[in-house]
Amino acid sequence: MLYPSVAYIDTPSGSGTGFLVEGGYVVTNHHVVWPYEEARVVFPDGTELLAPVAGWDPMSDITVLGPVNTAAPPLELQDGEDLALGSELFLLGYPGENEPLPKPAIVSGLLSRYRQWSQSGITYFQTDAATAGGQSGGVLVNVEGEIIGISGLSFTESNYALAASAADLAPIVRQLIQGQDPWVVSNRRFREEKGGLEFSRNLRNHWDSAVFLLDADPGVLLEVEIDSSDPAGFHVADRQGTILLDVDNGIGGTEDASTEISEGGIHFLVADTALHDATTLDISSSAYLHPFTDRDDGRRLHMNVTIAGNIDYPGDRDWYSIHLREGETVRFSADSWNVDTYLSIDFPGSRVNQVAYDDDSGGGLFETNSQLVYLVPKTGEYIIAVQDFQGDRLGGYLLSSDRVQAGMEAVTVPPSPQEVDSPFGRMLVYESSLGDFSVQVPADWTEVWPDDRQDSNFAFQAVSPNRDGWVLIQKFDLLASNEAQTLEELVAAVQAELSEAGLAIQLEKETVTSSGDPVMVFGVKTDTEKVPVVLRMLLSIQDERFVFAMHHFFDDGEASRELSEYLIGTLRSTKQEVATEPRRMSPTPTDSAATSAVSADCTGHREALIALYHSADGDNWARRANWLSNDPVNRWSGVAADSDGCVTGLSLYENRLSGTIPEELGNLSRLKELSLSSNQLSGEIPAELGNLSNLEELHLYQNELGGTIPEELGNLSRLRELSLSRNQLSGEIPAELGNLSNLEELYLYENQLSGAIPVELGNLLKL
Repeated sequence: MLYPSVAYIDTPSGSGTGFLVEGGYVVTNHHVVWPYEEARVVFPDGTELLAPVAGWDPMSDITVLGPVNTAAPPLELQDGEDLALGSELFLLGYPGENEPLPKPAIVSGLLSRYRQWSQSGITYFQTDAATAGGQSGGVLVNVEGEIIGISGLSFTESNYALAASAADLAPIVRQLIQGQDPWVVSNRRFREEKGGLEFSRNLRNHWDSAVFLLDADPGVLLEVEIDSSDPAGFHVADRQGTILLDVDNGIGGTEDASTEISEGGIHFLVADTALHDATTLDISSSAYLHPFTDRDDGRRLHMNVTIAGNIDYPGDRDWYSIHLREGETVRFSADSWNVDTYLSIDFPGSRVNQVAYDDDSGGGLFETNSQLVYLVPKTGEYIIAVQDFQGDRLGGYLLSSDRVQAGMEAVTVPPSPQEVDSPFGRMLVYESSLGDFSVQVPADWTEVWPDDRQDSNFAFQAVSPNRDGWVLIQKFDLLASNEAQTLEELVAAVQAELSEAGLAIQLEKETVTSSGDPVMVFGVKTDTEKVPVVLRMLLSIQDERFVFAMHHFFDDGEASRELSEYLIGTLRSTKQEVATEPRRMSPTPTDSAATSAVSADCTGHREALIALYHSADGDNWARRANWLSNDPVNRWSGVAADSDGCVTGLSLYENRLSGTIPEELGNLSRLKELSLSSNQLSGEIPAELGNLSNLEELHLYQNELGGTIPEELGNLSRLRELSLSRNQLSGEIPAELGNLSNLEELYLYENQLSGAIPVELGNLLKL
């Protein structure tokens, strides 16, 4: 009988259901207990106790409490994945319960379909049995009274239940009870670091955050202050992600605010910066704070490897670093069942419109996975960020990366704005994607990120180096928003909004752009406690459709007024050519055949490629365009070359190569990247690869290579990445690999290596 062993789970922020298993442990959903480290557990016989969290796993949404002392019998998890569709099922739990000592309720329904989360290997039962809040963590039972699933969420507007297969979750439950970590994201705690009222935190970039947990009683006045020389802000949210405070003046200096806590319980204080560069924040609070270190932030990604991450708190943005090469096409995918993943790709020094985003292109269990296919604009470090689209859902995800075939449809980055000279120094020429607006903004001002969403109206924002000036550009499409207005109507609406805030607006001038579109400039002068400012706003409507707005937030000085007048005067509503050469993001590729003959030190490169073709069964390759032709080698599929005709890159990943790697590849003297992974290559790794003195990346994983790792690979002094995993390599790891002083990543797993790990690997200080 299941009834006595199904327990009511109660926390300060909500309730749910759990059930007893062997050893006195209670299984429930992760989201029922999170972020508390203990919960009140009540059994139907009236037994009431406080149980600590023994382990939790946000990826599969499971938490184990206990052990507890109870007379209830433990329950077993059974395999129900062979049930026929239409089979009758029952949900047992505590939906919508608010009594202190409740009894479990039961509802029935039919098995309507199976759903698969393929990457995790978890099956879900979909049933029309209605579920409600409090049912989470309850049991799904067949007609024999066997537990075949654990309910976790409602599905569609009808609140049908979706329950994870008990057979798939049983191993995870056992691991949590044994103190293990099934996904590398389990068992994260929010109180691992010492708490306090004041902290100093270093943020590494725009995506980084300083995060604190606070537990406040209802009616408490929470006061927060953050000080930074750079633009920074903060927000306070409750456990459900509801924002209580959201503070950011966009300039820098001191940010402070207070609010009264209406509902007690755990809240989160999150501070971040609008800069790409590192900055320091000084943080103080009237409530005791527990700092949280997000273990995902700053992790290193490697191509063709899947890692697990977790959205740990409302609004969490996990960010990862990876080195990418110009011209390659890469794919990133974020897969989850309980988070609507949202992917971003960014790089240091980018402009707002150069950040790539995706929400739902990756399919998945609910068609909410994100996927980005990205054409790399330049060689360097990149940031891959993952977050929940709405910002209030929590849970684990699997982040995958791989290189894909060139020519696949991919996101491309727009070029950086061109620069021109002006009486006030170098200017960026900002061109709007709506209409043909362009305007100049100071090039040495620091651009900040007002919003991470593509659909934001905030197109550009920057602050002056000494923080006495600020510019914000907005753009609107009136037809898209059904807000057809004249310019006069728009100004009237802005005046009314400012008037409600206690500010008076004064029209300064009316003019037109070079194409006759109307422009209005008006200003608001006000004194605040922090700094006297003048807010000047420019509004223009082009073709009665596109609105362009430019805001200035300056000190009230003559120099600021002159600069503001100049910037307003640069507004153009046609794409007029600016008399300067655009600054390029990266060198334009050149055709080696059109520039020069093959350099003397590249003699033999073509022959080495031909040797690879014949040695690795080139006639059966998936991609072999132009191979063995008279075309320049940089037109051969998977080959990159410099202006001298020397081979610099060879990437034939997942291309059906078989046979062996020829020793002639050791003649590619300028080769920087060699990627032959995910093929069927056999034989030994040629010792001649140790001659590639310029090699930075060597990827041979997931083949059938045998023999030992050549000690000559220790000669590759510039090597940063070495991937030999998933082969049949044997013998000892060469001590010579300890000479690779620039090595950052080393992958040797799933081979047949033996012996001790060489102590010389301790020399790899960059690993």
